[in-house]
Amino acid sequence: MGRLARPTVLALALALSLVAATPALGATRFAAVGGDDTGNDCTLASDPCSLDNAFAQSGNGDEISLAAGTYSPITQLGMGRTGLDVHGPLGTQSARVNADIGGAALTIDAGHLHDLSISNSNMSGWAVQAQGAGTGSAGVVENVEIDASGSATGIKIGSESESGIPVLRNSVVTTTGAPAVWTQGDALIQNVDAYASAGPTAVGMFLSGGATTAVVVNVVNSIARGSDSTRDMVLNDGSMHATLNVSYSDTRGISGDPATFGEVNTSNNITGDPQLVNTTLGDFHETALSPTRDKGIATGTGGVDLDWQPRIIGSAPDIGADELALAPSGSTDAAGDVTGSSATLHGTLNPNGLVTDYHFEYGTSPTSLGSTAGTGQLPAGATSQAVAAPLSALAAGTIVYYRLVASNAQGGFAGSVQSFTTTTPPVTPPKPVKPRVKFKAAKQHLKSHKLVFTLTSLSALKANGKITFKGKTLAKFSKKLHTGANKITLKLSKKARKALTKALKHHKTLSLRLTVALTGAGHQTHTLKLTR
Repeated sequence: MGRLARPTVLALALALSLVAATPALGATRFAAVGGDDTGNDCTLASDPCSLDNAFAQSGNGDEISLAAGTYSPITQLGMGRTGLDVHGPLGTQSARVNADIGGAALTIDAGHLHDLSISNSNMSGWAVQAQGAGTGSAGVVENVEIDASGSATGIKIGSESESGIPVLRNSVVTTTGAPAVWTQGDALIQNVDAYASAGPTAVGMFLSGGATTAVVVNVVNSIARGSDSTRDMVLNDGSMHATLNVSYSDTRGISGDPATFGEVNTSNNITGDPQLVNTTLGDFHETALSPTRDKGIATGTGGVDLDWQPRIIGSAPDIGADELALAPSGSTDAAGDVTGSSATLHGTLNPNGLVTDYHFEYGTSPTSLGSTAGTGQLPAGATSQAVAAPLSALAAGTIVYYRLVASNAQGGFAGSVQSFTTTTPPVTPPKPVKPRVKFKAAKQHLKSHKLVFTLTSLSALKANGKITFKGKTLAKFSKKLHTGANKITLKLSKKARKALTKALKHHKTLSLRLTVALTGAGHQTHTLKLTR
């Protein structure tokens, strides 16, 4: 019991779990509660027949598809057939077979049984028998709920006389008063809840070897619970030709004599009681406190759990049929493509095993995110995915606050509040209005002692000016100009008038230079004409 499992044996077992069941190669037979059997070969989905007739009409390799509902067969199902693919609506156990039949209620021989619920209440029967077909093929039973009452066994798996290694995977098997799982040959039991209650024969797993042929039974990622701690797993002493490998499972012990059984190897098991929702009422879903969380091994799990949720949600698969789904998790990430009026919000979201709805909340206050964008939904999965939402019609130069929000059946997630600022378009400063003045003056005559002209200004400013002739200043002025026309009158000195009179004897017209210094606008020069 204390020896480690031989690596080669365990590796072989896990490799076998990856082999898919042989798909049905024949016709598809359809069954429904209250189906019509009159002249019906059950091959039309629109005209299903009873469950008993669907099996009676079937041949080797056929598919038998059960509609949702509760069936009460009166005959053993599947006997004498090989390679059947028997199932209810995929992803559920909504098709339920309630039998009271001696022997096996349903036999899967080198076929595939999945996605339904089966029970047998007959005192001398068992709900399911799964075995090979003497051809090296294996029967696969997965994603089923099996229960038996009284002294009926849940599932009998394997047969020393048959070849192939049957697989029981991602399933719940419960009994009252008899073994939940009974192996009679080579078998792989993976991610199974085997629960038995009430009485000394209520054994979680009853493990038999071959009387003459060596068999290997591998139990991985499974929970075994009997009516007490000595009945979780029980060896069929005297088998002699058996090897039992129990790894990454939850069992309080293995009872029996390994010396007379053959060889028992254990590794990486736990003993803590699984914390499930309510086994008494048949709810075998894990709770967050269960010690079985993330304690399994990933190889060969089949990809999904009993409910078709991802088999690995945490760091490793859970032990048992159920993989605990969680509320979504993720993060609010940095926004991108930010402009003055638009941006793209980014986030990362892991649905943690369940269909998850999400959206972004945003607003201009970190405590009031009143707008939503990017509403979407992620399918059930266990990997982080990038999500995004474009925003438009934003105000330039504004701080926008946002976060990612998501929810699934297990709860909600709200990411941290992040922010970005929309850009402000570059402002082209207006060209400064350069103060200007325009000079306007009639021809001036020397007869006058005054020079009169007009300065037109585009703005109010101060002007300092002078009039020169041949580099000599004739007159100066300083005046505050108002916007518009400004009349300027300059009185000439006697000396200036005398100089101009002398010049006019030789020239009919003189050009005087008006120089104006404007505050903030430099200098301007204009010409003033003076005539005789």
